[in-house]
Amino acid sequence: MLEINNGAARMSGSVVGHTGVERITVTATLVRVDPGGVTTHIATWANLTGTGMLWSWERTHHVARGHYYRLVLTATAVRNGISETVTQSSHTVRAH
Repeated sequence: MLEINNGAARMSGSVVGHTGVERITVTATLVRVDPGGVTTHIATWANLTGTGMLWSWERTHHVARGHYYRLVLTATAVRNGISETVTQSSHTVRAH
């Protein structure tokens, strides 16, 4: 989830794995979305780990007002030595 107020981007996310998941590792990336859909990397938080079936995270980051931003989470869950990766992104949000 991404909310932006007064130039502060409040980001959060959670992942719930299937029964037997041993570890969840997530990379969170904040990008600016320019007209035409071109994205620019703003910040990345890598190797965010959780043990067991649940991972949750919150962070605040300063952004420039007037631009549009999106949060992208890439999660990898490991169960019985087999990993599965999924990516999800938030809606594009305008900073004001």
